[in-house]
Amino acid sequence: MENLIFNEDAYTGEHESPDPDNGSPLYNLIGMYPADIYGPMGCPYYAGDAREAFYLAMGYKGRPNRTITVYRSVPKSLIRPKINPGDWVTTVRSYAKEHGESNLNNDFKIIKKTVYARDLYTEGNSLEEWGYYPQPYIPFDKEEEIRTSLGMRTKTEIRAERAALKPPEPTTESINIDLFLEGIDQKHTGYKVMTYDETKNLAVSTANNNYSFPLQIGKIISMPGAGIYMSTDKNFVLTYYSGLADSEVLVVFDFNSKDILKGNVNDKENEITVRKATITSFKVL
Repeated sequence: MENLIFNEDAYTGEHESPDPDNGSPLYNLIGMYPADIYGPMGCPYYAGDAREAFYLAMGYKGRPNRTITVYRSVPKSLIRPKINPGDWVTTVRSYAKEHGESNLNNDFKIIKKTVYARDLYTEGNSLEEWGYYPQPYIPFDKEEEIRTSLGMRTKTEIRAERAALKPPEPTTESINIDLFLEGIDQKHTGYKVMTYDETKNLAVSTANNNYSFPLQIGKIISMPGAGIYMSTDKNFVLTYYSGLADSEVLVVFDFNSKDILKGNVNDKENEITVRKATITSFKVL
């Protein structure tokens, strides 16, 4: 990707990058790529050696307002370089590094910028190469149309499904907090989908965006009010609680039985609340 590397006199490169008029946006690759790029054979058909870039792109399907970090290699001699509209960029840092090593004789630095999926356009030659053209925010109703055109559930549909969920029926195995407080304790794994603030690496509550916490392995978390809502059923969480925000993260916790405030870990597709939990891992969705 020779146009990812620039000198001070030709910073925009010779070959123009794809723009909204001649490229497909990161959130909807159909146009520059066939529709089956989103199918089960998308990776073997279109990724080639760019598997990391492919799977990154899959995570932005139907999410135009989700943020992403892009990278660009430039000569070390450049003073305070920045990524400008019309520049070639890559979503994979190692790709920018490879080009700096080969095209700039290892005399380079990598700059980065947080942009939106709606700002990046491909000409269909490589999922590692994108044109950067900042675009205005895409309103909710238009975003819903985009998701529908891609065969995705809309956010409205997901929220309706959540509202229709019935709480689990009480069982004879329901948790007895008093017994746990007397000394019976077990460790469990819980899952929670939250809004992700990429710029600060924060998990943000979808119910109360004034509450957030840093994503640090081993950090003990507590939430005000009724406690931390989560489930021990990972698939349940991903099915009913993801897809509501433009950028999301699946947080995995360890918690103790003594800290359960409500719910039953033995119920299928359970929803529980706990006083506190420890972050064991997380994955940006």
